[in-house]
Amino acid sequence: GNDTVFACTRFGSQVYFKNYYNNYHTVEPISSSRAGVRNIFVSYMEGAIQCRFTRAKVPTSVGAITVPGAIKNLNKAHHMIFGFGTTLSEGDLYYHWATTPKVSPQTVNTANIRTVNGISSKLLTKVHAAVMSIAWVWLAPMAMFCARYMRAFKSDCMGIAAWFQIHRSSMVTVVLLSITGFVLIFLQVRTWSTAARNHAYTGTATVALALLQPIMALFRCHPGEDKRWIFNYAHRTVGLFALGLGLATTFLGMDIYLLNLPSWTTWTLAGWCGLLGLGVIIVEGIKIYKSRTAETVNNDIPMKEKGSDEPEVVAPPPENADIEIAFFFVLSVVAIGATATIIAGIVLYPF
Repeated sequence: GNDTVFACTRFGSQVYFKNYYNNYHTVEPISSSRAGVRNIFVSYMEGAIQCRFTRAKVPTSVGAITVPGAIKNLNKAHHMIFGFGTTLSEGDLYYHWATTPKVSPQTVNTANIRTVNGISSKLLTKVHAAVMSIAWVWLAPMAMFCARYMRAFKSDCMGIAAWFQIHRSSMVTVVLLSITGFVLIFLQVRTWSTAARNHAYTGTATVALALLQPIMALFRCHPGEDKRWIFNYAHRTVGLFALGLGLATTFLGMDIYLLNLPSWTTWTLAGWCGLLGLGVIIVEGIKIYKSRTAETVNNDIPMKEKGSDEPEVVAPPPENADIEIAFFFVLSVVAIGATATIIAGIVLYPF
């Protein structure tokens, strides 16, 4: 924005008081005399920087500045913004990645002596991060694992193969959570976020691919028809790209200063991705081994004709799926644990 900035800073054992004004994403220094600031006192005691100063309501010697209106008229009330972070040598400001600035809920009349508190506005950002973590760290990987490796699972649910019920319900939830998270973050920032950097681009692409999946499923043809292979390849390809982008977007989101997540959340996600990859390699090897001795079975899900009482799924011949079930159970537990750990970092870490 175009804010007036008063900075009480410390570098090493030295403390400083500095004046700036915001030139949108950068700060421009301005001398105290031009800013109308005098009677400056600054100290560092018991781990806290203390500063005191007075400023003319309307500085008369500002001169030319690159952002008109950046030196505020204190005859008017303004919101106070409180930020803190690291400093460079000589106490110069660096980007305050450490925390989101806290803003006074109401405008402040500086003519009155009062204590001013600020609040952080990260609630919707945190909810966005939490629902997206549930969708893309837990549900999406396990739904795709289930569709790929659990088709030999003999149980059914309400007349439909259990693996398909798990896959479909999980992916519908992923789409709903993705839409929710997408809407929440736009309610938070109210515009396209340049601060999110590549996270915004990959996140948008992920949501778009997630929405494309159920649309393709609505227009799929029956198994065995000539064009069915087009849907099969498109569905799997889009799903894999969406999952890859979803996990990459989650990594990118952990680097955004708005959340200030602890490093152990990133390591948790990295560990989960590594374990998931290892599990897929092992179970894929088992699947290839079984395919050498077993007859190929079409486990695609046929569409149900209107008015037909026939079940949607033709049950496959019995096949032992104990190993796949064990892997699915273990990976599901780890996925839930990783997601819970990441959400704990999102919710509990101080800001």
